[in-house]
Amino acid sequence: MLSQIAICIWVESTAILQDCQRALSADRYQLQVCESGEMLLEYAQTHRDQIDCLILVAANPSFRAVVQQLCFEGVVVPAIVVGDRDSEDPDEPAKEQLYHSAELHLGIHQLEQLPYQVDAALAEFLRLAPVEAMADHIMLMGANHDPELSSQQRDLAQRLQERLGYLGVYYKRDPDRFLRNLPAYESQKLHQAMQTSYREIVLSYFSPNSNLNQSIDNFVNMAFFADVPVTKVVEIHMELMDEFAKKLRVEGRSEDILLDYRLTLIDVIAHLCEMYRRSIPRET
Repeated sequence: MLSQIAICIWVESTAILQDCQRALSADRYQLQVCESGEMLLEYAQTHRDQIDCLILVAANPSFRAVVQQLCFEGVVVPAIVVGDRDSEDPDEPAKEQLYHSAELHLGIHQLEQLPYQVDAALAEFLRLAPVEAMADHIMLMGANHDPELSSQQRDLAQRLQERLGYLGVYYKRDPDRFLRNLPAYESQKLHQAMQTSYREIVLSYFSPNSNLNQSIDNFVNMAFFADVPVTKVVEIHMELMDEFAKKLRVEGRSEDILLDYRLTLIDVIAHLCEMYRRSIPRET
């Protein structure tokens, strides 16, 4: 099918693979599953021009060595890294870039977000300048330019424009995944995913050393690619504040502390506005 997005998944956990397969419908995505780092490297070498996006599970054995080998061989494509092998909680999203600067991060408990995060990973990869996307690895190799990445970006942009409606680095969103067009079950599922994501933002908003920016980006990606109206974002915020207010009243504590979380709502909406601003093609 010409409209399918070709995804290569490196996963060695049956449970995680099943969650990915449930999230990524067969009519929209063509999945290539690699059960080991060796399989991934072999497939990437021979099919690099057929991979639209990589999904990499950070808990896989020899993760860093395999990723470094991908970069060494010039295989740099849109990517989502799932989990964090260096964290006390490996199920959480990674806190540092592990493959390239345009990669996105998801926690293992956030895999239901994959359809929207795949779109975001494609858009972010195409938006980023080639040198910026590979800055860390270029420095390690002692170079200041990476024509291979630039070529891969152009090739990917051409493939996506032909098959999926990309215009340069700007994405033609899929109306079938807009919130207003989803079946009732899928709409409820998206709403719950956004509620969970927003709760994570609120709970970590004033915490030091949190993965806040990644959490906001994940929420905004869902809102943007599902064309969720700002009023819905406000509704999710108010529902959560009402829940917290009830708990505070039961505990006999003041609700005034919740006023500080207006900053959270403003921050999230600002990020969403920036996403829409970036989606407008520049005049030539």
